[in-house]
Amino acid sequence: PTALYVALGGDGDRAPVQNPDRYEGKFLRIDAATGLGLPDNPYFDGNPDSVRSRVWAIGLRNPFRFALHPGRPSTSVLYASENGDATDRLSRIGQGSNGAWGPGGDNGGFLNPPDPGHRVLFTGPPSHIGIAISPSGPFGTDVLYLAKWFPGTPVIRRFQLTGAALDEAISLDGGVFLSNEVAVDFQFGPDGHLYYSQTGGDASTGGFYQLRRIRFVGGSPPVAAFSTSPDPADG
Repeated sequence: PTALYVALGGDGDRAPVQNPDRYEGKFLRIDAATGLGLPDNPYFDGNPDSVRSRVWAIGLRNPFRFALHPGRPSTSVLYASENGDATDRLSRIGQGSNGAWGPGGDNGGFLNPPDPGHRVLFTGPPSHIGIAISPSGPFGTDVLYLAKWFPGTPVIRRFQLTGAALDEAISLDGGVFLSNEVAVDFQFGPDGHLYYSQTGGDASTGGFYQLRRIRFVGGSPPVAAFSTSPDPADG
């Protein structure tokens, strides 16, 4: 069956986040046609209609956006932006892993989960939202794009995913790829360009909700080269 992934936050009542029989603070993986849990999910208990049979990963604070790597199809790994009031994180999340959010809050392993299946690749102040991965082309090979919204100046960052399992991230462009763009959600189009939805958080009639496109040509900037033969040489 075709699988549908669902992100559910747990930044209110933290107690249920570590309980696979509750939906708070989870990634779900369900049958797109029926909404039932799939037999190869890590908590499947034989009843596809149970909560735990739908659960794919636990221990999440507020997974706002997530992406599967389009160039490396896998049902066992996704990348997610996760935000809150203090520190946001970008993570590589493995199937069945635990992100450590729960009753302990930020002090319970949120920034450095003990579960090796949940790797925190980047942390920063709120609010990091849109996320997309370029498998190849001018936007880069295995390059992850991450948008920061509010407060302060909105920016789009990008990271080179490295390592055999793409479980490390190197910041590119000195940390900022593009400024003053609120990319709430990203999507690479069939033309290879990066499309995103932008919002300033106001009424839609105010022109704050826009669809935009980034056309990016990679490579090194040109180097100026010229010579002159003035006659006379002085003057």
